Amino acid sequence: MTLRTLKSTVRTLPTSTLRTAAGSWRDGRTTAERGYGGRWQKARAVFLDRNPLCIFCARNGRVEVANVVDHVIPHQGDQKLFWDRSNWQSLCKPCHDSTKRLMENDKTARHRVGIDGWPEGPSYQQGTAHKITAEYLRERGIDPGGPGHG
Repeated sequence: MTLRTLKSTVRTLPTSTLRTAAGSWRDGRTTAERGYGGRWQKARAVFLDRNPLCIFCARNGRVEVANVVDHVIPHQGDQKLFWDRSNWQSLCKPCHDSTKRLMENDKTARHRVGIDGWPEGPSYQQGTAHKITAEYLRERGIDPGGPGHG
């Protein structure tokens, strides 16, 4: 007796590509080419071991394990800034993918945020910067408890 194999009914999905603006520092580069290779993975693991909690969650009274090492000031390919550990912060994935992205894309807040969560630079003196708190998120109609924090 011969067993027949059934055809798979699961379709393969097309691979997704990171959409980047023309001329972006990411354009056409692999993650390893952008600096996120083996050396980064080792440094990241050590950093998360020493800084295991999400700092955004901690500021809002939550305790969440961090699984992303984020660059406070986006390095945009600058290797010196990329490897500057004082520019690293531990975040959970929901905070990295929502709060941090909101901050980076917020066209009304032209400021940099320091590792302590307070704004840096001249925009702070002009009063246009915000500390990243639950209030900052509420002002933008986002629940600070947000998805992934329940």
